Amino acid sequence: MSQRFPYLLFLFIFLAMGITGFSQSGEVENRINIFPLQSLNSEEREFSPVLFQGKLVFVTSQLKMGLPDPVSDEAYYDLLVADMKKGLPSGKSKNFSVDINTPLHEGPCSFSTDGKKIFFTRSNQLNGAPILDEEGKIQLQIYEASFNGTNWGNVKPLSFNKGNDSYMHPSISPDGEKLYFASNKSGGYGGFDIYFAEKDGDNWSEPINMGPEINSNGNEGFPYMPPNGVLFFASNGHKGLGAIDLFMIDISSNRWGDLLNLGAPINSSSDDFGITLKDYSSGFFSTNREGGRGKDDIYAFESEFPLTGILLQKKPAVPQLQFFDQRLGSPVEEVQVNFLNVENMDKWDQVYTSNSNGIIQFQPFFDEDRWLKIQKTGYRTQEILLEKQTLGQEPRSIFILLDSIPSVSPAITLQELPTPPPVVDIPKSFTLDNLYYPYNDYNVPANQKEKLKELALALKSNASMRVKISAHTDSRGSFEYNKGLSLRRATAIQQFLILQGVAEFQLKVFGFGESQPRNRCVDGVTCPESDHAFNRRVEFTVLEN
Repeated sequence: MSQRFPYLLFLFIFLAMGITGFSQSGEVENRINIFPLQSLNSEEREFSPVLFQGKLVFVTSQLKMGLPDPVSDEAYYDLLVADMKKGLPSGKSKNFSVDINTPLHEGPCSFSTDGKKIFFTRSNQLNGAPILDEEGKIQLQIYEASFNGTNWGNVKPLSFNKGNDSYMHPSISPDGEKLYFASNKSGGYGGFDIYFAEKDGDNWSEPINMGPEINSNGNEGFPYMPPNGVLFFASNGHKGLGAIDLFMIDISSNRWGDLLNLGAPINSSSDDFGITLKDYSSGFFSTNREGGRGKDDIYAFESEFPLTGILLQKKPAVPQLQFFDQRLGSPVEEVQVNFLNVENMDKWDQVYTSNSNGIIQFQPFFDEDRWLKIQKTGYRTQEILLEKQTLGQEPRSIFILLDSIPSVSPAITLQELPTPPPVVDIPKSFTLDNLYYPYNDYNVPANQKEKLKELALALKSNASMRVKISAHTDSRGSFEYNKGLSLRRATAIQQFLILQGVAEFQLKVFGFGESQPRNRCVDGVTCPESDHAFNRRVEFTVLEN
């Protein structure tokens, strides 16, 4: 079975498990139009579309190169590419790259923001010949390649691949520092889990499990990470509408959002997976629902509201406006809105300001229309008419996209140049000890904030300084869980320092979990709480000064 292409293997396991029903009652109704891409779809499989240099790249079994896969008895998979016209595929699809496609499996894939790197699933192989694991099977691994403007070269497997496990469905983060993917490696929560690895020079860190907020006792895969920090993925282990559903969760901050099912019509009673966005209100996804042309088809969707990880909320008690950055898709706080009674045009009244979720709640009005004047520093001012029939007779959310204004640095005269702050000395390394966190908590401990502020002052006065933040846990809990928890704690400290004015590039975070104890308190050894506390620490090391 492990020789099968990622999706077929993934699908087989999913369909063997029971699925719990899902209801969307009490959630905001979002009008979404979907339609199949007839120019791409065939009687075979087409899925997992991604955008690359204004074109659409997708996985297919159309080419049927060589003999079929002996496990699935279906054609091996390759990557095709289609030109785009007016936002949709146009013309005949072509072989994506002879440097990437081989007689074995390739895809799904993901591209770096600058288009110079591709990460893709491939049957484990060397020079076109399959590599067998200890059981004589071909596992799936993640490869990368570099683009020189004409060809793809330097094709190689990533450093974390292990021969007896499958690694598949890569999605590179917009900054290129993290790679999200699915794997069935031991120690997870189910069959396939979502993991991520961090860039470490020319290599990658060991995979870190995303934890129980995302992974279940079922299977998760097909992760996708757009710039706004909302992770999309497919699962059959969370409550859904069918065998495989698409979900989203906002992981852009230390406190993750709620896990949300994308709902109908994107999800259905069939398999729905492999999503990508053109913007935050439109994109493409894969499905094998009835009415399609083949075994799997690619559909386009257009949403009334942006998909931001907080869309499917319960109906508000009163009407509300919600503001999103048009480019990033993230909520915008401190938006000022003036309501103007259309019948009294000489006076703006009822001034409101959006909260941290970009939301303004206001008292309902059903007797007249209102003009809204929308203002926020860094965004274009808008004036829109909110008609009384728009709200209807029940409270609802109105979503508004804000267009940011490119910032222009003002000219600085010599007289305006600020006096540089004094240089603050900092030791080459130091440690925060005795960190007491509540279970599963990763907020910065209150008793350490003053010391961290001193560190922030030193970093701001030494622009060339780089600091490594290494978080450690005690041995209680699983190895994978502690590794992920320690990384979140290190990231929380990083974010705290950034809020104090430290540049993000000065800070590098690592989570070592329980792997580097300072005493004998490892798994299986009984220790007092004070000894466990000695292992809970955050270490700071100056990398460059």
